[in-house]
Amino acid sequence: MKAARFLLILPFLSTGALADDFSFIRQIQVVDGATITTDFPLDGDIGQVLSRSIDADLAIFQLYTTWQIDPSTIELRLLDEKAVGATIPEVSIETFSQDPYVPTTTRSDQPYGVRVTVSGLNEDPSTPNYTQEILLGRGFNEFDENTFVPTGAGAYYEDAWSFAGNGTTEDFAVTHEIPGGTSAWAVGAEKHSVYAHPDSGLSVQIASAEVIIFPMAFARIDGILEGETYFDLPDTATATLEAAYPRSNNYVRIYPGPQTLNPDSTILGSTVRTFGGAPSDPNVPQGAVIEIGSIAAYADAQGDGEYTIEVVTETPFSGGAPEVLSAVSFKVDRTVKFNGALYIAE
Repeated sequence: MKAARFLLILPFLSTGALADDFSFIRQIQVVDGATITTDFPLDGDIGQVLSRSIDADLAIFQLYTTWQIDPSTIELRLLDEKAVGATIPEVSIETFSQDPYVPTTTRSDQPYGVRVTVSGLNEDPSTPNYTQEILLGRGFNEFDENTFVPTGAGAYYEDAWSFAGNGTTEDFAVTHEIPGGTSAWAVGAEKHSVYAHPDSGLSVQIASAEVIIFPMAFARIDGILEGETYFDLPDTATATLEAAYPRSNNYVRIYPGPQTLNPDSTILGSTVRTFGGAPSDPNVPQGAVIEIGSIAAYADAQGDGEYTIEVVTETPFSGGAPEVLSAVSFKVDRTVKFNGALYIAE
């Protein structure tokens, strides 16, 4: 290919915290099997450099700066990366789930989707195979299981998929593979990345998209025992809700009889907890301790018999259908019985 040179104008972040603070652009290319790396120092907030001649199908330009972690620790950080080459296709990738929230978020028991659109991919059979393909890889980032924020740890999965040809590819049934996770409990994010020039010795990421994965909520009911018969209902009962989905409606409901599907129930109004009602609400699972009131009043109106209390959540998944997180069935029997005998004195 014909050699070319480029004038690069890139904004960059300057730390300003170090006496020897510096930023630079690194040019990387592979020519005749040899990796050639050249660094171009930058001064000021806008750096302009004239690259060395590009003698390969692909050159990568990386923008670096130093960053002061603490008084004795300096870290080199990659701020940006660009690929230049005649055989770099236009690629877009997006993730999506039943929750329309942005960034894409889903629940550990739910599949999500990935859509990759490619145009301008080289289809000339006389050129190297690596210029006619792109590679799709997937990795994960770990989240703290209590705060649900990234820990900085993660890795790439071993599986990867190659694509040849232009067009759109979709998968609507992607399930997470976060290590140690299950369908009920997984916390983290999965990142899907597209690379140009796989197997060339200098592949480069040209597009990526992420999906955040949170666990299923769970709950417990305290103060009312399963199968117990009550003359006087307890004054105090609570429902403890944990890891409720960031956009969910949660409540406690009661109905006569044993536990059943799709009951004709009454929501105990004081127990409703709604999360994600405002754009500023945090995109992390929520918890609450809910006092369950109005049980005695409901039983007074219905009379003695068996009752069921359930903790329920409604989320963007499964069309917003109610999902029972915890349940307890009990009986109310306030009939007073007297046992006695009649004696006649002579």
